[in-house]
Amino acid sequence: MLAGNPKYHPYPLQRRSSSQAAPSPATAAALDVSDWNKLTTVVPGFNSPLIKPAVIFLHERISPAGHRRLVCVRYGPHGDTFSAQFVQGLNCDTFTVTPFTWSQPPFFAPHGIWLFDVETVWPRKPPLVRIFAGQPDPDDPAHFTIRYRIWGQEDVLDGRLLDNDRVTLTARRQPMENN
Repeated sequence: MLAGNPKYHPYPLQRRSSSQAAPSPATAAALDVSDWNKLTTVVPGFNSPLIKPAVIFLHERISPAGHRRLVCVRYGPHGDTFSAQFVQGLNCDTFTVTPFTWSQPPFFAPHGIWLFDVETVWPRKPPLVRIFAGQPDPDDPAHFTIRYRIWGQEDVLDGRLLDNDRVTLTARRQPMENN
């Protein structure tokens, strides 16, 4: 992907298995969405702890109360450990942007900073994560799905835009590392 398409950028990782003493370098590929990157330079309040994450969903969604928002979900795993879960603020982040009008600039709705403890590990086998482009649900304007594969097992994240401009992500059947 990196050699064949300039829209991808390298995402450096330091991976190790439970039997390795030192991590070995690896490089993943992440799709660069230049329009989103341009928008984040003009939207006040935009901030993210993730470094060069991949945009895995970017689309308009409408909350149950009728609020139209641009929803962005990005994935950026830690460089040296791994969590099979999609944890907002750890390895993924979500953003909602209120569209601009003639009299109002776009508004970024910050989702806050959470203090939490997440168990990350060095998997025995590389997780080989592949995330497919998220899809809006044509029957529910607040809902979207993101299909992904870890350790050869597939799952789907259900995303939902709430009336308070937050986005929830829920895994249907979280993949587990098999021995």
